[in-house]
Amino acid sequence: MRKGVGRVVDVDNSLHLIGMPGHIGIGHTRWATHGGITDKNAHPHSGCTDDISVVHNGIVENYKELKDDLIRLGHKFKSDTDSEVIAHLLERQGDKEEVSKR
Repeated sequence: MRKGVGRVVDVDNSLHLIGMPGHIGIGHTRWATHGGITDKNAHPHSGCTDDISVVHNGIVENYKELKDDLIRLGHKFKSDTDSEVIAHLLERQGDKEEVSKR
């Protein structure tokens, strides 16, 4: 995963996105209402294990309550955005499903 602030062409030039492995890329060019315009707040966002990444356009209205609950459960957040809670919630749901399979 590579992410940065600025116009797509400028981020590509500085991070050499074209040289990344794979065949599909997802980008996001709109800034969220939560968190400043920084590299750490740029999309995509991932959970603790980086197994799930999320690009989200919208507002998670109850993100603060969700984030507080997830922090109490041991999740570590890397951004100040509301969108990051989605990745952590998906990660947590996957953990629950894995436990129920055992």
